[in-house]
Amino acid sequence: MQEGSTPRVFRAECVLAISVAAVLLLATMVGSDLASARRGPKDRTPPTAPTDLRVLDITSFSVTLAWNPSTDDSGVASYIVQGSHGAGLWVPYPTTGAVFLAGLQGGSTYSFYVYAVDVVGLSSSRSDTVTVTLPRDTVPPTAPVVSVTDVGPTHVSLSWSSTDDGPVIFFQVFQDGVPVTWAGTITSITIKTLLPNTIYTFTVQARDNGINFSPFSEPVTITTEPRNPDDTTPPTAVTGLTTNGLVFGEEIWLFWVESTDDFASQEFIRYDIYDNDVLVSQVVGRGQEVFYGTAGIVNVISLVAVDTSGNESIPATLTIDLS
Repeated sequence: MQEGSTPRVFRAECVLAISVAAVLLLATMVGSDLASARRGPKDRTPPTAPTDLRVLDITSFSVTLAWNPSTDDSGVASYIVQGSHGAGLWVPYPTTGAVFLAGLQGGSTYSFYVYAVDVVGLSSSRSDTVTVTLPRDTVPPTAPVVSVTDVGPTHVSLSWSSTDDGPVIFFQVFQDGVPVTWAGTITSITIKTLLPNTIYTFTVQARDNGINFSPFSEPVTITTEPRNPDDTTPPTAVTGLTTNGLVFGEEIWLFWVESTDDFASQEFIRYDIYDNDVLVSQVVGRGQEVFYGTAGIVNVISLVAVDTSGNESIPATLTIDLS
């Protein structure tokens, strides 16, 4: 039946005495026949394999590939480039080249092949395989440029930028020469554990995938704001202190409802956790923490909320028997 013919459609519209189920079945048959007419005979022939896969360029973190096109009776839809390290790359037809970046590391050896997929999902055989060893990356990132975006009594917000010849840069933040935060690939952070009216110096160092370290950034020195003399009210007491049953040996998971304060926002309220009157952890701006209790005894956990002026709430307590 050719596209545009109507006998089955007409017959489905005119038969009124048959059941609703029969009408639905007939409509399904009509749709299937029309779809078959549009597709023509079922395609059972896969595309030809791409040929002459070749390497046009390599860097410490990329491989540029090209190949001769496949052919197919129903039309090639795309190419898949597959690397020996498990990563793949989809390339739309008729493009016959690609820059492969995913997961590559300078100094390592990789193999690649490509195959074609036609419009009905049939895959070709693989192309020939090419193997390359990437040169080691020896160029470090540039020294980060650091800016201060916010300062409070107990926090500072920093942002920075750096450039590198590779696709990924990692960052380490130092406070007074001591590493305090591994920032990963992010380029801004808020440090929330500072003391009011205190001078701090921060630097940032970058590192690329080749383990090349940048010079340190220029030091950035700040003075945190003083305590608010009008702030004499402590935060609300912590409520909902629980482990939710998550105690594994000495590992204790604590959860609570975050406190509020008349001056400090919740993200800057600190929580001091005591186990049998010994300070075991401090967290800022979140309602959960994991720490290790003391095995063989009853652990009395106390949780105190502290605002940015040092006012302390009434403690919330929880008893956990690890004996």
